[in-house]
Amino acid sequence: MITYHYSLWEDIKMAIQTFGRFFWLKKHRLIFFMPTLKRFREIRSFQKNIFIDISDDIQCYWVSSGTWGSYKAPNKIYICPWEIEQAGGINSVINHEIKHLQLFDKTKHMSYEEREKIIDES
Repeated sequence: MITYHYSLWEDIKMAIQTFGRFFWLKKHRLIFFMPTLKRFREIRSFQKNIFIDISDDIQCYWVSSGTWGSYKAPNKIYICPWEIEQAGGINSVINHEIKHLQLFDKTKHMSYEEREKIIDES
């Protein structure tokens, strides 16, 4: 079961991480969103509960900055919903991040590119 949340603390941590990974994100040509006051305000009212049939207990956090999706094993995913239709929509991004969690032990020592290839092929 997926539980959806907004947490100011998780949002701030993601904003700090986005600043810290700015050059890495650029190097890998990822689409990402930098933190702004407008996004911090708007994400607080973004409340969607999306049904995805899964037996694992997963915590999904809506965040105002970062890439469209990221994860932290064992059970957290982070979704940045801005312009997410370009990524295939919210359901697609959530399912992608869930696959990362499910295959974490197999992929944790792989490079970013190798991990993404495995996830995309599964």
